Amino acid sequence: MKFGRWMALLAALMVSFAVRAHGSWQEHVADMTEVMGLREEPRLRAWMKFISSDMIDKCEPFYSELKARHEGFACKHRLLFHWGYDAEPWSPELEARVVRYCREYDLDRDSTLRLFRSEMVAEQKRRNALLNRRTEELFGFAHGGRDAASARFFASVAYNVHLVGDYTSDNRDLAGLQSLDRVVRSLCHALQDLDPVAAKPLVKALERVGREEPDLQKRADALLALLKQQLPDFIRRAQGGAIRRRLEARGFAFR
Repeated sequence: MKFGRWMALLAALMVSFAVRAHGSWQEHVADMTEVMGLREEPRLRAWMKFISSDMIDKCEPFYSELKARHEGFACKHRLLFHWGYDAEPWSPELEARVVRYCREYDLDRDSTLRLFRSEMVAEQKRRNALLNRRTEELFGFAHGGRDAASARFFASVAYNVHLVGDYTSDNRDLAGLQSLDRVVRSLCHALQDLDPVAAKPLVKALERVGREEPDLQKRADALLALLKQQLPDFIRRAQGGAIRRRLEARGFAFR
């Protein structure tokens, strides 16, 4: 399909999806459900809420513990855990806030930055371990090998779809979010890990949207529409249909 026709299709899809305000976990869960193409049910909804609310938007108890260790430090919640599933747990905005904190309290800049980075890495590792285990249990994947990689795919897609949703045109405040390009790279990496051959067309389409649409919020709208339109079929076909059969054996149904 020519790129011009593809962008026209995306525009039509965005209208049909009726952009919603991403002010709550429910809106992010609605996006995740459409992107995966699975029929909504309580256990799937609980898992998606866990990702959106507990793994991304909920900063406690880590934030209180961080402030207790670094008296006087404070930041907005989006500077924490909005980094992308497998991205570096850091951002220019967070670094700027830590640097300002060092100036305010006359602290050594380099050592304090290293300490903050190490704390973010440790907490991201802890949260990802919880997320991976919860995902394996939900979908019936083993804790290791190819099964673990399949679980990471679903965790990554759900996590990163939340971040794409934070960028869409119904949002007013983008401060503190991970670079949208890095979120897309994380999504592409997850697709390629699950099935590198079947992923090629979708990866190319995602990368093309990133190159052709300079406006961040319009790009996020287009990315989300593209994922909702194409990712369900990718999941059905991945690994020669093995993923679909695993999901159906677990009692999940596609829309």
